[in-house]
Amino acid sequence: MQFAKALQDAGIERQLASPYTHQQNGKAERAIRTLQGHALAMLEAVRLPLNLWGEAVVTAAYLWNRTESKSLPAGVTPYEIFNHHKPDLSHLKVFGSLCWARIPTKFQTKFDAHSHRAIFLGYSDGVKGYCVRDASTGAFFVA
Repeated sequence: MQFAKALQDAGIERQLASPYTHQQNGKAERAIRTLQGHALAMLEAVRLPLNLWGEAVVTAAYLWNRTESKSLPAGVTPYEIFNHHKPDLSHLKVFGSLCWARIPTKFQTKFDAHSHRAIFLGYSDGVKGYCVRDASTGAFFVA
C-alpha cells in the first residue's frame, strides 16, 4: 500500500501486465531478451557451459552500457550519460579467454608457480581487476 501511495503522490499512474504476458512489458522485455541473446552467444562462442550464464549476462550488460545506442545522441553511450565522461575501453578482454592469474606473493614459496591458468569471465565492479575462474579448481576470484 505504501508503494501505491508513493506512486499516487508522485502523479505516476501504475499499470500492471496481465499474468503470463511478458510481451506487455515492451522495452524492458526487449532489453532482457537482448542481454540473454548476447550472453548465450558469448558462451557458445567460447564453448563454456550454460551454468556460467550469470557471469555472461553481467559481462554483456557491462559491454552494452559502453556501446553506442540509437536512442541516444550519436557517439554517446549509456555509461557516458550517467558518469559524464567517455568510458575507458583499453581494459576490455575477450570473454572466456584463457588467462594467467597472478598468485599473491604472500601465498607463494620460492619455487612455487607465480600464476595459474584461469578463464576470463568479466569485469569486477568497483575493483580494478577481472573476474576469473581457476581452470583446475573452478574457484571464482578477482585477479
